[in-house]
This record gives sequence, C-alpha cells and structure tokens, in this order.
Amino acid sequence: MIYKLLIFLTIFSMPFSRILLFGIPYFNIHWLSLFTIIGYGYINLGNKKQIWENHKYLLQPLIYFVIIFIVVSWWNDSDYVSSPYTFVRQLVLVILTMPIISECISRRIIKIEDINNYLLILLTFLSVLFLLGIGIEYDEGRLRYFGNNANASAMTFVFGTAILFHRILNKKYKIVSILLLLFYLVIIANTGSRSAALVFFIIPIIYLIKSNYSLRFKIFLFLIIIVLLIIVAVIFSNVGVLEERLSAENPLEGRTNIWNIALDIYMINPIFGIGASGWEAEITKYFWKYRSPHNIYLMVLLYTGIVGFYFMSKLWIRIIKISKHVIDRDVFLYYSIMIVSYIAFITDSGLLMSYLFWLFVGCILGMYNLQFVKYKKITSIS
Repeated sequence: MIYKLLIFLTIFSMPFSRILLFGIPYFNIHWLSLFTIIGYGYINLGNKKQIWENHKYLLQPLIYFVIIFIVVSWWNDSDYVSSPYTFVRQLVLVILTMPIISECISRRIIKIEDINNYLLILLTFLSVLFLLGIGIEYDEGRLRYFGNNANASAMTFVFGTAILFHRILNKKYKIVSILLLLFYLVIIANTGSRSAALVFFIIPIIYLIKSNYSLRFKIFLFLIIIVLLIIVAVIFSNVGVLEERLSAENPLEGRTNIWNIALDIYMINPIFGIGASGWEAEITKYFWKYRSPHNIYLMVLLYTGIVGFYFMSKLWIRIIKISKHVIDRDVFLYYSIMIVSYIAFITDSGLLMSYLFWLFVGCILGMYNLQFVKYKKITSIS
C-alpha cells in the first residue's frame, strides 16, 4: 500500500515540479516524492545486488552515458553554465526510480493498470483546472500548466490518450474513455505542440499494425480511426495556436535554424561533444538567450559526442528489444508509446528528463522480469 501511495504521489506531483517548497531551490513536491520512493524502495526491497542484476541490462549503458556527460560538461565548464547540473540531478533521480517501479511490477506489488489509473486521475484533475482557469497561463498563445514546458504537458496528455485508446479497444469504460479522449485532445491542441499532435496520430496506427487482431477487425478499427482522426482534425483546426503553427509556410523554420547551427557547433568536437555547458556557451553567441537543441538525438551528440551517442543508442535498442519479448497487452501499449516517443522527440529534447518516460521503461522491464521468473522461457537478450 505504501508503494502504491508513493508511486501515485510521484505521478500526481509531476506538473508541480516548478513550485518550490519553503522557497528552497530545487526542493519541490515532485522531487520530495522521488527522494522518498528511492529511499524507501532501496531500504525495503531487499538484496541490492539482485536488484542490480535485474536491471543492469538497461542501467549499464545509461550509467556510462551519465559519466561521459558529467566529465565532458565539467571539462567544458564556462561562466554561461546553468543547465548541465540541473539536467544531471533530474536524470539521476528518474533513473534511480526506474528500478523501484520495475521491482514493484515484477513482485506484483502494483499493477500496470494501477499506474494507468494514476496517470488518468492526474490528467482529469488537470482538465478540471483547465475548465476553472486555475494554474494555467498562455505563453505566445500556448497553454502551460504551472510554468511547465507546453510540449511536456502536451506529451503527458498524449500518453493519457494512448491509455484511453487502449481501453476503448479492450472494451473498458468505453463511453467515459471516449469523452475524456476528446477533452484531452482539446487541451493538446491548446498547447500548440506539433510533436504531441504527431504522436497522437501515429499511436493508433502502430497499435493497429502490430496487434494480433483478425484482418476483419483491423479493417473495422481502421475505419474507426479514420473517423476519429477527422474529428481530431476538426478540433485542431478550431484552435488558433496549433492551426497557425501547422499551417505556416515552414512549420519547423525556427527549429531548422537551430539544427543547422547545432550541426556546426557539433563539429567542434564530434567524438566527445562539448557538454551541456559548452552548448550553452556556443548557442548564446547566436541567440540572445539559451535555446534547446530541440532534438533528442542531436542533443546527445552535442553533449557527449559519438561516444555518448553509442551508449544511448544501445539503451534505446535494448528497451525496444525487451518490450518486444513481453507478452502483455498493457506492455504492448507502452511499446507503442516508446516507438512514437522516439519519433516525436526528433523535434524536442525533453525525453531523457521525463519521469513519465522512465516510468514506462520501468513498467516494461518489470513485466519482462516477472515473465522471465514466471515462465522461464525468455533467455538473456543481451
């Protein structure tokens, strides 16, 4: 029961990570929840060596990446630096929580359905706040919750729509799920997030292609998806900010300018990169303020070079391999989300610090470990 409460708090507190407690820097309810579940988990889950053995397949390349990131950022430290160590702190925190989630799943302390419910509770709560106009603001016409990045908020809602779509297909709470799905789409449109819109359109298609349904049922689902996407297009076209961003002559003009500059900066040190501090120092020479690379793959190359990219690619491939080995419909949902996340974050760079992303990874690895122990059918995939 304690683990369920702690996991619920870590999920529910995500949008409030910018609200400081007692005015202490970096001290907020989300970080407090993460520290609590990490401390409680590693104290009470037993054999630390066994936990490491259960998760080293994913943790090893991730740890190597973090070490390279820290060393390169330290080596290229500058007076401009403000983001690298924030990045490390948050990345380490979410990484440490991933094995806890995985162990809770594999030991049947919590079910994936519980985690889905927690996320939907959060999103429904945020929807009520949207209706009441509490905790929201508009930056250049884009909806933001409690000062958080609009794309991050939108992606959270997209993951919620994936869960609802999954429930509709499995005939669970169909009417409620459809109503929530449409309302979530209105909020996504108000964020103006093009990457979130892209993910929403791709998730049902991947889910349909990879499912084991009969051809007749797939055709039926395909027709439903077409009708749904038409409705979505109507919703999106009636929300000015997203319609304006999508209908621009070159929707990615700002991003492509940054990417072209980033490629030039990357060539300063293509082997080890220039670190987050080096990137901040270089990009502020071109813009009046710090700019994100807006591309997860380019960000890894810039921060850690081809060496760091090797370990991060190894991690991503291993996540996909594990998810393909798990025989479970809920994990298949996360598998679909994982694939489209990789695609969508071509235009963003927040994937590595997303607690929700590592939560999904923990769920997949937990189900893999549970299945490995239960059925003894899956051999090592390393």
